[in-house]
Amino acid sequence: MKREPVVMVHGINDSSAGLRTMRQVLEHHGHQVYAPDLKPNDGRHGIKKMAESLRDYINLKIPEGEFDLIAFSMGGIISRYYLQRLGGLERVKRIILISSPHQGTIWGHVYPLPGVRDMAVGSNLLKELNTDVDLLGNKPCLTVWTPYDVTIFPAQHCILPHAENYEVKVWRHGAMMKDPRVIKRVVEFLDQEPHPARETQAQF
Repeated sequence: MKREPVVMVHGINDSSAGLRTMRQVLEHHGHQVYAPDLKPNDGRHGIKKMAESLRDYINLKIPEGEFDLIAFSMGGIISRYYLQRLGGLERVKRIILISSPHQGTIWGHVYPLPGVRDMAVGSNLLKELNTDVDLLGNKPCLTVWTPYDVTIFPAQHCILPHAENYEVKVWRHGAMMKDPRVIKRVVEFLDQEPHPARETQAQF
């Protein structure tokens, strides 16, 4: 079975180092993994600007052909902007979004930084992306979330229409990318033959 390259996108106040555990497993399974360090990583730049940096990185590292995309937390919203607004859907094969605030988090109202405000409940950016969220359903799309998430709050805001939404009871937001159950489901999803997402549990 041919394995596409995998692009992994980290979350806020993080770097590619935070993806190391899952990355090593994917590499063991034969995937070539690319993981940019998006800077600044603290929300000083808005989601759109971060998505442009992601696009430029992908175009440099994988100039042609398909790839699979895995993104965590804020990285999922950055990735959605890249996919839905910057042409990424034309190239991506599978989409995996882990603990990302698709309907926002209340904490986005607390910190006055552009990238954080973009993730607030009811933000203009999320409203825009959710007007045509059905575009993601044209690709195999998996979300993974935990009902115990207090970083993305309410936790159910990680659920996405037109996607397969997979619940794992992990106690901390930051532990999602290292949890063996999450990693197992990601590996399984990447091994499946591509098909449009099967919607579960979600409706905006």
